[in-house]
Amino acid sequence: MQMKTLDVTLLLQTWFADEELNSPDLFDMYFAGIVLMQMAIPSLRSAAALKNFNLELKTVNYDLKRWREKTRTRPDISVLELDSGRGWDLATKLISERGSLRRGRLSAADALWHPYFLLGGDQAELF
Repeated sequence: MQMKTLDVTLLLQTWFADEELNSPDLFDMYFAGIVLMQMAIPSLRSAAALKNFNLELKTVNYDLKRWREKTRTRPDISVLELDSGRGWDLATKLISERGSLRRGRLSAADALWHPYFLLGGDQAELF
């Protein structure tokens, strides 16, 4: 079985053009959001699809909700919508642009407190 690899160079070239490089935590969280999207949406795993995804994201200012409305590919995000949409909410907050009021993209510390990582009622009973 051959493993596919992420074309990090392509992703970096697209991302470096728009982001501040003095926030490595936010930089890493953007990539965590991209990886989450790729795990949930297999069609985003090829280099061409990733390039197109990043270009589309850029046109909507890294707003995944707007991307979802405007993308021509109409990917299946049902995996991210499970458990009240926690995965989709996390992805949108990891990929979003950090605004001048320091709102937007989650830091690594904040992401760990996102409901996606916290046990829900049914899951907590198992432990």
